Amino acid sequence: MNAGSGGYGSAGEDTRAGCVCPPCRCAAPSSRSQGQNRHSGRNGARGRSLGRSRVRAVARARGAALSPNTVRTYATGWNSFCSWADAQGVDVSSAGSDDFQGWLVDLAAEGKRPSTLRTYRAAVVHRYSEWGGANPARDPQVGRVLSGLRRQAAQAGYVPKQAAPLRHHHIDLIAETAFEPRNNQPGGRLETPEQAARRALVDIALVSVAHDGLLRCSELLAIRWGDVVAAENSGGTLIYVRRSKTDQTANGAYIPVSQFASKALERIKPPNADPDALVFDMSAGTVARRLKAVARTAGIDAENISTHSPRVGMAQDLAAAGFDMAAIMVAGRWSTPAMVALYTRRLAAADSTIAKHLQTRQTHPSQQRPRNTNTTPQAA
Repeated sequence: MNAGSGGYGSAGEDTRAGCVCPPCRCAAPSSRSQGQNRHSGRNGARGRSLGRSRVRAVARARGAALSPNTVRTYATGWNSFCSWADAQGVDVSSAGSDDFQGWLVDLAAEGKRPSTLRTYRAAVVHRYSEWGGANPARDPQVGRVLSGLRRQAAQAGYVPKQAAPLRHHHIDLIAETAFEPRNNQPGGRLETPEQAARRALVDIALVSVAHDGLLRCSELLAIRWGDVVAAENSGGTLIYVRRSKTDQTANGAYIPVSQFASKALERIKPPNADPDALVFDMSAGTVARRLKAVARTAGIDAENISTHSPRVGMAQDLAAAGFDMAAIMVAGRWSTPAMVALYTRRLAAADSTIAKHLQTRQTHPSQQRPRNTNTTPQAA
């Protein structure tokens, strides 16, 4: 699988390292590579050179259309289909709608979530689109099977998990308990007070900045010290988000953070910090583990705490403070209101016109306690 044949990865690189399917089943349907040279004649050598250069440039541009996370996710979905096809004796270059339907049904039987099935199908659709020609993964019958599997999962009691929120009061609890030493050293040893203090300062900065900025994990980990700037008018602190999931062309956005988060950043900033150095130089997995750890220490149920929890928490804090959906969408850099509505639905229901009306309803007469509580029959 190479860039010229629609593989995932940078142009000119062999991306078969991430693919588990056999070479014969991973090739594009056409025997002619998209990068095959068609130049000949008097300028053949020059034409071949320009052709190869152009193919590499085209492949680089096409590869840049997807974010690295999407590339990895699509590679996982495509590898899943290739492995299934190999086990079934199906050649992916000639697979049909029935094959994709069977693959999705088998994945559901293995316990894959509806969201995973949808993503995997998108990965296969993308691969066949890269190859050009017919795209059997787009067949309406495949979509109907996917819808049916989603309905069956709902009937079986499946409920999509949502990240538990980390709201303002949670961050207060985290700040109060973060300095407690933990048994996280090699061999299960307890942290020294100095180690606990260094770790706690980073934890507090991590969760408060992620919360105030409604930051996705990728945005949080991309912040550099040069992106932390003073606001010109208010005297507060702004963080420059260079790009985001909804800003793939890197127009950028400045987001404000609280004085609490600003001071937390000051406490972990190295002397003479390099403007290009990352503020939080760690992996997404490390962020998730640290958030779960600070939540547990603060007495917060950490089962559904994830890297998205501070973002969900701030969305709920804004909704509780009376900000409308449009304002929350702008603050969180959402392109549609769907996720905002999902994150704030409980607060919205409690604050709805109907809920307020029900709060004013008087007790029904039949539920009022009788004044005379003596139910003993009176003597005649």
